[in-house]
Amino acid sequence: WSLFGIILAAIGMYGKVGAFYALCSEKLTKVNKAIGLAAINSVGQLGGFLGTSIIGYTHDFTGTYQMALAILMGFSCFGALLVLYYFANYSLKSTG
Repeated sequence: WSLFGIILAAIGMYGKVGAFYALCSEKLTKVNKAIGLAAINSVGQLGGFLGTSIIGYTHDFTGTYQMALAILMGFSCFGALLVLYYFANYSLKSTG
């Protein structure tokens, strides 16, 4: 069951990566695509640093990894809500 959990977590973590690149390619002009891709990569690199820092500091403060993973889950849910908000408010306006 542990391997199944790891596979399920990997699907959840890496399944969203393609959507951000597709969103950038679909919504931006040719000139702004490079800026959009650079911004996505920069935020990804920053998230890689901050994610591990948050896990370390929270583990040192609480002594367990549960709160650290709950904080990271909160950030992921917030990002998903931002994407849903974008599609609800701007997707229909750009097609009309």
